[in-house]
Amino acid sequence: MQHVDRKPRKRKKHGRAIWIAAAALLLAVSVAAAVLLTRQTETEDPDIPETGGILLNRGTEEVESVTVTRKGSEPWMLTRGSDGKMHLNGEEDWTAESETIRRMLESLANLAYEDVLTENPADYQGYEALFGLEEPAVTACVRFADGQEVTVRIGDRIPGEEERYYMTVDGDGRLFAMSRGQAEDLDPSPEILHPVNQPEIFAVLLDRITIAGADGEPIADWRLRGSIEDRDVSTNWEMTAPVLYPADDVSIDRLKSAAEDLRLGIYVEEATEENLEKRGLLRPARTLTLHMAAGSTGKVSDSGVYDVVERPESTVVIDIAESEDGMYHYVRFGNEIDKAAYVMLAPFLTVKPLDTAARYLFATPLNSLSSMTVEKDGITTEYTLKRGVVTDEDTGETRTACLRNGTEISWDAFTALYDRLLTVNITGMLPADAEPGNAHTKITLRTVNGGAHTVILSDWDGMHDAVTIDGGTLFYITRDSFSAEVPE
Repeated sequence: MQHVDRKPRKRKKHGRAIWIAAAALLLAVSVAAAVLLTRQTETEDPDIPETGGILLNRGTEEVESVTVTRKGSEPWMLTRGSDGKMHLNGEEDWTAESETIRRMLESLANLAYEDVLTENPADYQGYEALFGLEEPAVTACVRFADGQEVTVRIGDRIPGEEERYYMTVDGDGRLFAMSRGQAEDLDPSPEILHPVNQPEIFAVLLDRITIAGADGEPIADWRLRGSIEDRDVSTNWEMTAPVLYPADDVSIDRLKSAAEDLRLGIYVEEATEENLEKRGLLRPARTLTLHMAAGSTGKVSDSGVYDVVERPESTVVIDIAESEDGMYHYVRFGNEIDKAAYVMLAPFLTVKPLDTAARYLFATPLNSLSSMTVEKDGITTEYTLKRGVVTDEDTGETRTACLRNGTEISWDAFTALYDRLLTVNITGMLPADAEPGNAHTKITLRTVNGGAHTVILSDWDGMHDAVTIDGGTLFYITRDSFSAEVPE
């Protein structure tokens, strides 16, 4: 076995004496033995070289297989397939390419030790249990392409040393100290090596987000009115459960971003009925459904080209069980049961639907507006926008014009009015038993995409008006707090 010493560095000098003391005490039918391992620390000598080293110096691409046995668990194996990649337990469709695998292969191909605790096998052989080596915490066997095999056994943590563990290597009689980092590299959980089928979610294609409870009924539901290609796509969402009301665009953007960033963590097992029941997923606490319209997505490639991909209509459904530890949830996605971190699911588990209701009365951007009709005190005033069809007499160029009941008015005056309308905010939330009175004002906004939004103001308590937007009534506003008409 190759032994390549590390580059010397200064460190404290240690005595190498390892002594083992055994004491037997007869108590009826039992015998106990104790073996102690101690090391003397002498004065610091800056000229003493580092005694650690490297037992192997191979390339990770030379590793053909790795078999890992954890104490009390069944062994699992990585083997290099015909594609040159490592596969778990011989499954060609289970490719292990994570950073965890890279570190593991690197640690085995360049097997290092921190110290030699004893050169004499007789100092510890026969007492392996005292070092956690009779039943090692981890046994890792690596086989290389040229047929060389190396077996590493990792025992207990060295008493008084948080960062080092006992280690032996088959064929080498010495007892080594291994670093904690390398011990962890050689002991990954096989579950985290299994590839996880990640949902493909694109925020720009989302047009519906639904969260259902254990009974399957929607707790919260938001949907896009119109098309994902409309100009007002960001402001044209509405909440349909628990009530019907326009949704706040900022809240929707947060939900869409959280959906696109959603990643499942660790593969657990196949989603059989038995496993679903065991993980609390036969009747999940929550079900998240994300619907995406057909459309295109794209990104800039490494060569600087913007690549566009056409994607079909699709739906992603994720069942979520109650958390057992507050950190992870078992989830079902397709035919798999995985673990997902709470922080990934929190935006959908903690959202309060009413908090996503729009607080502004008007949300349609000016470039999406086609007309605005105001009905108040029996008088109807209609503002119609003509885009690109009116020719300026002085310049000969087309421009946008605003007609009030068929007569052109100042474009600047109308845009100033509309800019103020976009800032009109609600005053407060109506009590659950509120009963709005007579409706005295109705404002209808029509969009260039053929959509329409209505704002209705109704008497409530003499000082405030109840606000009904697109059929939903949640809030009130101070009476006469805004005007929707351009002065004559």
